Amino acid sequence: MLLWEWFRPPRAVLTLFIALMSVCALALGWLGWQVLVQDQMVEVQRRQERLENAADRAMATMEQTLSGADAVVTVAANGETQVTPAGRLAYTPSQPAPPAVAADLFAEAESLEFLRHDFGKAAAAYSRLAESAAPKIRAEALLRLGRALRREGKYQKALEAYTSLEKFGSTPVAGMPASLVARAARCSTLHESGDTAVVEREAAALWTELTLAKWNITKPTLETYLSDLRELAPKLALPAGWDERVALSEAAEWAFHQPKASGRVGLLVNQRATSVSWERQSGGWSARLISASTWESLWKKLEQDGGIVLSVVNQEGVVLHGRASTPGPAALRAAAITGLPWSITATSASANQPSQSWTARRRLLVAGLAVFAIVLGLGTLLIARALSREIAVARLQSDFVSAVSHEFRTPLTSIRQLAEMLARGRMETDHHKQRAYDLILGESDRLRRLVESLLDFGRMQARQYKYRTESLEAVEWSRSVAEEFRETVRGRGYVIDFTAPAQGAWTIQGDREALGGALWNLLDNAVKYSPDEHNVHVAVSAANGQVNVSVRDHGPGIPREDLKRVFARFYRGANAKKQGTKGTGIGLAIVKEIVEAHGGTVRARSEIGQGSEFTMVLPCHES
Repeated sequence: MLLWEWFRPPRAVLTLFIALMSVCALALGWLGWQVLVQDQMVEVQRRQERLENAADRAMATMEQTLSGADAVVTVAANGETQVTPAGRLAYTPSQPAPPAVAADLFAEAESLEFLRHDFGKAAAAYSRLAESAAPKIRAEALLRLGRALRREGKYQKALEAYTSLEKFGSTPVAGMPASLVARAARCSTLHESGDTAVVEREAAALWTELTLAKWNITKPTLETYLSDLRELAPKLALPAGWDERVALSEAAEWAFHQPKASGRVGLLVNQRATSVSWERQSGGWSARLISASTWESLWKKLEQDGGIVLSVVNQEGVVLHGRASTPGPAALRAAAITGLPWSITATSASANQPSQSWTARRRLLVAGLAVFAIVLGLGTLLIARALSREIAVARLQSDFVSAVSHEFRTPLTSIRQLAEMLARGRMETDHHKQRAYDLILGESDRLRRLVESLLDFGRMQARQYKYRTESLEAVEWSRSVAEEFRETVRGRGYVIDFTAPAQGAWTIQGDREALGGALWNLLDNAVKYSPDEHNVHVAVSAANGQVNVSVRDHGPGIPREDLKRVFARFYRGANAKKQGTKGTGIGLAIVKEIVEAHGGTVRARSEIGQGSEFTMVLPCHES
């Protein structure tokens, strides 16, 4: 069959329908894909907006943090330094040393101490100066007095002098607080005197006060005293958080010496971020300091609360927190624009993972498209199958009409020819005329049976056929039908064998005419499809409360694929069409309808080259 012939009606309708459904499916797939792409673009935009918002919140939080401080350092115009909270810095910014006491006041005493090595007279001279009314002079004199007494070996009196000096508190002595100088001198004196236990105790106490920033001293001073105390007591250790306090002190020191009147910067101290904001006003100076631990805690909290990853970079490009570059979308806030000490970049903590809302939305959309596609596919399949069946039925009906027309044409043609010969007197003898009358009668009966079968089939399909039920003796009824049929085919050389048990008597309830017509159809088929083998067997038996009426021929047999559809209406097998066997395709359908209406079934068994056997199975009871 050529391709263009295949597409002729009615297949053209089915092909057009499948093509339209395919176009719809493709359009649906394309639209679904576009919707998914658009939704993904919207999700990317929303993710970027979330990052921008998170970056803005981080910037605002950092700005708010900068307005506070972990430590505040204030240097008054007179050089007085105050740290809030006390002890938060390890040391204070270095300042110009206060004016020293006139050196000529101690010239005579120092000459006795250093040139003449007369420590006693030098101590006496220092003692007189220690009675001065000026606190600075007295403090300086007491420091020198203790030194002279130590050199003279009078350690106890030297300790007493240092005790007196300690009472001067923050009075500057040699540029340092008198109490600090006195405490350090006491430790040295005790070490020289050999009192180890007391030295360690005094050194530990002074170490604690130094690390607690009791005195506002500079970095060199602090480092010198700590080094000296560690020599006296090697086991001394720095307290926890000391590095951070040193870092804050270094930041304050750096800012104090900046020429700018004000500023706000982030410093990298010991590879950690520390910020300082300072301002000079009315001769004074103040600074707010924020430690590295505060910034690191803040950045981690921002990451946890916002579901982001922060990258903090200073102006030199050094990464203080996070990574220099992260994959995926990002929101940048440059220090040059925001005024923050550092530039920050916010990226998603789950850059490669879609949000739960988008995932749920995508699943819902895909599920909806899948359901729609399935419905469309199933609908297309069902409609296509329905169309295919209708096309098949239309083809079968067309074949049926053709077969019925042929079945009608043959007897009508015979009747017409015989009637014409009789009318024109071509039949000369009575024998020939009787023969013509018999043929006309036979063909007329054939037409009657054909018409009745068509009418019965129509009534059965409409469920309007009315059966006249009566009690039938199965053997007697089937034998009578077989003998009647035998008479119709005797002249064609067919032999109808009938077999039934001699003592068997089974009664069935049914319509004699309808069941007889069903058996006649089976016998007619056996004859039609056995052109070469003229023996047909009819057998009656009973088993399990059922009567089996079988018709077996020795024809070519029915192929397996045709055997499954042999009882379908209008269906004719491939062999029947190939051999040109006459038939309408409704005979076996009528048989099936009649037998099932009587509560029975029809079975078909066939083997290629061995013939076929059809059995009507009807309910009965023994009589």
